Amino acid sequence: MKRFIAKRIISVIPVLIIVSIVIFSLIHLVPGDPATAMLGDLATEEDIAALRIRMGLDKPLIEQYFIWIGNIFHGDFGMSVVNNETVGSLIISHIHFSGYLRTGNRSSDRNSVRNDRFQKKRLCDRSCGIRHLPCRNFTPELPAGTFPDVAIFS
Repeated sequence: MKRFIAKRIISVIPVLIIVSIVIFSLIHLVPGDPATAMLGDLATEEDIAALRIRMGLDKPLIEQYFIWIGNIFHGDFGMSVVNNETVGSLIISHIHFSGYLRTGNRSSDRNSVRNDRFQKKRLCDRSCGIRHLPCRNFTPELPAGTFPDVAIFS
């Protein structure tokens, strides 16, 4: 079992390296300059150059890649150009949505089916006036502009 786990961990390493190279490449293929996007169109050339130096955009791409990987291993995901916040804080502030989507959908699907059955039974009880008996000829009123699920062929 230990050997199997070791093989799996070793096989993940090249995949992570390739994925990190693809992500880093995609970040740098986006048109426009991140420093100009952060400072706006009214920024002076000196301000843009100073921000490029502070962000490390003046260095070669290989050096930028290894700095980026080192920062990721230390938990520093950088700054968001759009929100001007740290990416780590954005991830943490939105992580509960992922948990909600992962756990909420299953229970809500089950509850929606249960609620749908309950609503149909309640409508049937009202139309027939008799509880706990199946209502075979009951058709609820449809809102204006909607069509029933059955097709009528002539």
